[in-house]
Order: sequence, then structure tokens, then C-alpha cells
Amino acid sequence: ARLLDANGEGKSLLDNLKELIGTSDIDSEDLKNLSIVALVTKLMVNSDDPDRRSTLSRVLDLAKMAGVENQTPKNLGLIE
Repeated sequence: ARLLDANGEGKSLLDNLKELIGTSDIDSEDLKNLSIVALVTKLMVNSDDPDRRSTLSRVLDLAKMAGVENQTPKNLGLIE
């Protein structure tokens, strides 16, 4: 149920992850193999935007609270 709970911006964790994946420049093969924690951490390291890094940090916290941080985007149905 936590995957669908809205955060303060009215988006679910899955919505946030889909948006982050869609705006990332990470190769689709890498996406299949990275866990959510590895993906979000990689995006944080590659971002110079403090707002984006803050959003990524919140998404990572939500993923940890939901217990899906070690899942892959594919396992969560976020990519084919």
C-alpha cells in the first residue's frame, strides 16, 4: 500500500520513480539491473540541482519505508 501512498506533492512512489526513470539518461540495460537504491543514488550523484537531489532523497526514503529499495524498476513494473 505504501507504494501508492501519495507524498507531499500528491504523487505516489511509483509515479515519482517512473518520472525519474523517464528523465534520466541511464541506459535501459542498466535500469534492468540496478536496484532502486542504486538507481536513485546514481541519479543523485549525477545531479547538480539541489531541488532534484532533495526530491531523489525523499523518493529514496519512501522506497526504504515501503521496503522496495532493493527491487529493480522491472520488478516493480516501471519498465518493460
